[in-house]
Amino acid sequence: MDKKKIGFVVFAAAFMISAAQGAVFASSRKEKPASGPAGQEPVKILVAAAASLKNAYDKDLIPLFQQKYPWITVEGTY
Repeated sequence: MDKKKIGFVVFAAAFMISAAQGAVFASSRKEKPASGPAGQEPVKILVAAAASLKNAYDKDLIPLFQQKYPWITVEGTY
């Protein structure tokens, strides 16, 4: 991968993490009992990306993200 593409992938990953943290914070303010691991409520986020990044997201980024945050389901739209 060239430097420009790597930079974009890093930016996209950082965006996904910050979006998930915001979703986790928002869900922690609800008064419903939590049902996810570590007391977290299950969260589903949708990430929009260019069609050229579909393989990178589906094969690498989304699985890595969901491995670290298993209570968050990430869906990509391309």
